[in-house]
Amino acid sequence: MRQLDPSITSSRKLDFFAYDLFGVDFATHHEKHEALHTLGFKTARDLETVCKTQRAVFDHHNAVAKLRDQLPYEIDGLVVAADSTEVFERLGIVGKAPRGAIAFKFSPKEATTVVEDIIVQVGRTGALTPVAALRPTAIGGVTVSRATLHNEEVVRRCHNKQVPARHREGLYHFVSRKAFDVDGLGPKILDAFLDHGLIQDAADLFDLAEGDIAPLERFGEKSAQNLVLAIKSAKTVSLPRFLFALGIMHVGEELARTMAQEVAKKIKNKSRLKIKNIADFFQNFSAENLENIPDVGPKVARSIHQWFHDRRNVAFLEKLERVGVEIELPVIFKAARKLSGKTFVFTGELETMSRDEAKGKARSLGAGVSESVSRKTSFVVVGTTPGSKYEKAKKLGVGILTEKEFLKMLF
Repeated sequence: MRQLDPSITSSRKLDFFAYDLFGVDFATHHEKHEALHTLGFKTARDLETVCKTQRAVFDHHNAVAKLRDQLPYEIDGLVVAADSTEVFERLGIVGKAPRGAIAFKFSPKEATTVVEDIIVQVGRTGALTPVAALRPTAIGGVTVSRATLHNEEVVRRCHNKQVPARHREGLYHFVSRKAFDVDGLGPKILDAFLDHGLIQDAADLFDLAEGDIAPLERFGEKSAQNLVLAIKSAKTVSLPRFLFALGIMHVGEELARTMAQEVAKKIKNKSRLKIKNIADFFQNFSAENLENIPDVGPKVARSIHQWFHDRRNVAFLEKLERVGVEIELPVIFKAARKLSGKTFVFTGELETMSRDEAKGKARSLGAGVSESVSRKTSFVVVGTTPGSKYEKAKKLGVGILTEKEFLKMLF
């Protein structure tokens, strides 16, 4: 739906079923659907029913599954919801998911096809991912022609940083939502910029003018103007986002936050900083010194040290400064706060909040948050269906907290 040219969206004949109604009180969800139908909205009333027992839910699921192939649209299951509006609201929400409703999926559709080729894709870090090129086959309303395959247990990497595929992936990462977050600038547009020679690297984006973009296919004067404005708006970026955008091996979103805090502690009484100062800051540290940063071990320290001492990367940072990129320093966490000095890792699904909300609460009390478990980790907070982080925490003897125990620490 998000197209620079609205006529493309208009041509796709979008339609929808209405399933909820706000602003008017109804005792049941079923009554809402009846009201929507009366008002003239399309609803899935032919497929819905009110079930009085658990057995009735299973019987209805089986009945709809038999009708599935006869429908003029694709469905992959039903939603089972508490019909009582009062009960539904009282059950509350976990993250973005209401407790009063659950997806009841059908068995996935299967098809047999032929693997005609295997293509190796190169990621921005050089990771090689094999992809099967399939003889196109229709399944579930879509035509499948590719499928990602598993790599060997040991990840194979391409170590040539100049490979075009790595370069493109790095550009996609640079403008992504958790990095510079340039609105409307996705992979297809970046590909067009590269293919037409408009940019060589991410810094060139900030020098683009409307006249450079407007002649490209699917662009016009207005859309070019909007994109240039979006790129200019992204020139000022927070230090955590900036460090994440650089694509340094092993430096994810959480470690970028931690590194930014270390910079902010050393450089006080400033809200903004030149990129040159950031480069100097990390160049003045040896790999051993970098290990003093929380969650930075020898492997990660070497990666950071090598990145900031690579002449190509240094030249790229200098170019970013020339085109006017500005860095905002984060607020320094004060040592007096309740969880200062503690580092948390979250794994599994939490019941009372999303993991992002839990991370935010931990940070607001001065704690650090990491995506990986190490001996420096203070606690691993475990929700339902935890992953390998839980097993690693037990192996390393790291403190393990339930969600309830974590909440007690907050209050």
